[in-house]
Amino acid sequence: MKPLLCALLAAAASFQILTAANPDPADLTIDENIATPAVPKKAAAAVKKHMADLAASLTRHGLSARADRQGEVVSVTIPCSTLFPANSAALSPRASGILESIAPLLKYPTMYKVIIAVHSDNTGETAYLDNLTAERANALDDLLCRLSATEGTNIIPYGMAADDPIDSNDTVTGRDANRRVEINIVPEWQMIDAAKSGRLK
Repeated sequence: MKPLLCALLAAAASFQILTAANPDPADLTIDENIATPAVPKKAAAAVKKHMADLAASLTRHGLSARADRQGEVVSVTIPCSTLFPANSAALSPRASGILESIAPLLKYPTMYKVIIAVHSDNTGETAYLDNLTAERANALDDLLCRLSATEGTNIIPYGMAADDPIDSNDTVTGRDANRRVEINIVPEWQMIDAAKSGRLK
């Protein structure tokens, strides 16, 4: 085999390995994005402490924040009715104030990955719910970018429609609970590296 061809094949193989190890977040499902990157055991305690402090800070700012993924991920849940009028993707006037404490995280795209998931109840056609939740997720992406004055390269928005209910859609209370925005804040490689070296605050 000619040397140039061998070099090209080796480069292609290396690229495949690199991209397999570092997949594009836009190509992953929401569950895969929340699960990656994995935090090695050496970094776990420091990452969990950092994320617990972040959850406490967001709670002090009036958000409902909790720890997920064994404490490595912070999840914030906001009722859709506080961010959007019914059946609309237009943001309410108070949306900026609600999300302003999350916006600074966008300035650190190698520290945090921000996953926005907008959910609905099952009232309406599937295509309508898909479109509404996708438009709402994109509206939140745009708002966070404006609030942080960044391009928001660490935001991944998902319109989930009625695919992941947390309550029954047979009651008013259940449908209210299902109409929600979930924002998952996931540690990225720079946080993990800082945790491994003892530099994470």
